[in-house]
Amino acid sequence: MPFIEHHPRSLERGLEWVETIYQKVLDHLIVGGRAFGNGAGAPCIEPIRFLLRYGTFMGSREALERAVQVFQSLAYSPLYDSVEGGFFHARDGSRLDTRKFLQDNAHWLILSLRVAAMPEGGFALPLARGILHYLQQKLLQKGGLFAAAQGEDDSYYALNGEERLRVPPPQLNATAFALPNALAVRALCNAWQCLGERAYLSLAQRVHRRIERELVEPDGAVAHCRAGEGFGAAYLGAQVELGYARLALYRSTLDPRYLAGLERVARLLLSDYSNPAGVGFLDVRTRDRGRLPIFRPMLDPAMNARSAGFLILASAQLDDEKLALPARRVLGALVDARIEDLGALCQLGNALLVTLMPLAVYVAVTDGSRGQRNRVLEKLRNLGASFALVMHRGPSRCEKMQPVPRLIACCGNQQRQIPL
Repeated sequence: MPFIEHHPRSLERGLEWVETIYQKVLDHLIVGGRAFGNGAGAPCIEPIRFLLRYGTFMGSREALERAVQVFQSLAYSPLYDSVEGGFFHARDGSRLDTRKFLQDNAHWLILSLRVAAMPEGGFALPLARGILHYLQQKLLQKGGLFAAAQGEDDSYYALNGEERLRVPPPQLNATAFALPNALAVRALCNAWQCLGERAYLSLAQRVHRRIERELVEPDGAVAHCRAGEGFGAAYLGAQVELGYARLALYRSTLDPRYLAGLERVARLLLSDYSNPAGVGFLDVRTRDRGRLPIFRPMLDPAMNARSAGFLILASAQLDDEKLALPARRVLGALVDARIEDLGALCQLGNALLVTLMPLAVYVAVTDGSRGQRNRVLEKLRNLGASFALVMHRGPSRCEKMQPVPRLIACCGNQQRQIPL
């Protein structure tokens, strides 16, 4: 389906721009200590993610090999803390920024699990487990949410394991921000799907419950963070990540409550964040004017691309085309804008790939019981359906004589039933 309405060359333009983004990523690629022009570390996350998705959707072995090569070079560099686990923020030449952010490490965990599922990606599994250990042992707080970051301390991180036990660790920034905590929920769901250890799914559900209890406002928007007795402003990025987290929870549980929460986020984006002066989404709501010292709504290209990609997936999952139409307009505007920032380009490329390429959809038919749902989910986990959507329904009248549960794989016009 074209991503710009009523434009005869929209599909071709989208695919051409995906190829342009791919070439730009390759042009910036330097395997080794520095990568993508801005130093190694967090700036590499989006380009690696794009290469993995491009390679998967377009069947490009070169893209997958490049992604694994860059990821491996970073994994075996000083960026990864081999003593306590987790990635430092960035490295620029010999200068290592030893802060450890929840947001960075949730992204690295998702990438590690994705690479670990590849035939040549066995090296990434210990990294994923190291990040999981770090998140649970260092950043998870008694209240049930994750702290934002652990502070910079070059002298501490130069010590070995025994020496670190004798000195105080770097101070935590204990603020619980919505966006990185929602991202951690998605990463933990991926850990369950990849590793099969249900404790990670249980932790994801607990963190999500705390987000809903402590950060979600009465109107459904998630606040940036808790500010004293009130809420901080509800930024666009936090809403989008909460939507992705609920999508991951639904795919991991088939619980309809997460699907309803996903729909609330999607409709909130369209009602509260749409740009009243044209196409796109503002980073804050006009109703949050009084919560910000300076109220300057912006149209951030990277976050608009990510929001559009989320709405495309939500549209497919909820079978609601109305959610996809504004998303396609945003993607068309971003293509026309010819943005230059590499991170924003990679976000745009990921959204275009999801929009333009056929998605694999798995239809689960059960009686709704937890046992049958778990049986289907275990089969899905073993299939390793990385970019699939899962539809869950009960049997129709004409299907009463067919076995339940059932799992049907659909891609385009093709369907096949998967034995359970």
